[in-house]
Amino acid sequence: MEEFRIDCLHQTEEELGVAKELRQNIFRLNHTMPDTEEYRELLHKVFPHLGENCRIETPFSGVRTANVKFGRNVIVMHNVEPNTLVAGNPAKFIRKIKS
Repeated sequence: MEEFRIDCLHQTEEELGVAKELRQNIFRLNHTMPDTEEYRELLHKVFPHLGENCRIETPFSGVRTANVKFGRNVIVMHNVEPNTLVAGNPAKFIRKIKS
């Protein structure tokens, strides 16, 4: 897995503009009715590398989401503890993620 590090204190104007647009799109997504065309369009703006049959449960937050790639049939839930990996249906604890 490739790791990205972001220096929040030294961002270019372009990076700041991309971050602002992402925050606005995430806000819109979190306040849009699920399973609508508007929701799907926003979801693909926030996650351009989204595999088929994926679902992102809202509300959620994120940074640099264009760097995230999902396979097929992925469901993302943000009601788990930070740095924790869960999988399955129902979701089960897999492991803690070391930083």
